[in-house]
Amino acid sequence: MTYENFTIKAQDAILRAQEIATNLDQQIVDSCHLAKAVIEVDEKLAEFIFSKLAVNVQKLKHELDTAIRSVPKVQGGGKQYLSNDANQILVQAKKLMPEFGDEYISLELILMAIAKGTDSASKIFKSNGISAEGIKQGITELRKGKK
Repeated sequence: MTYENFTIKAQDAILRAQEIATNLDQQIVDSCHLAKAVIEVDEKLAEFIFSKLAVNVQKLKHELDTAIRSVPKVQGGGKQYLSNDANQILVQAKKLMPEFGDEYISLELILMAIAKGTDSASKIFKSNGISAEGIKQGITELRKGKK
């Protein structure tokens, strides 16, 4: 999968996830980094979808931050890489494209893919009342039939 498969905002989210990890001296970019980055890159999108699900966004961000801080730090660095969980989210997001008639992987599809997963970010989403079906309804309402 290459960056050309993603919308510009989705590309920004992946880069932001890497920045979050870099700022904490972490080599691995995990699903929680990705979830937090999506929320940060387009707060209005996240607020719209999460408000439909009555999610406490501050609590969600706090839980993601706690999970991110638990990722091991690396001295001397090395090349950053996506964890298997983060990679699986992006693969799942790509699989969701036909369902919405999309040509590119968007932030909304990444959020939905996180909600469908079983990794740490997915568990945090579920514990905050965020479901894939709820996100799908939010996307449908947000887009109003547009791709």
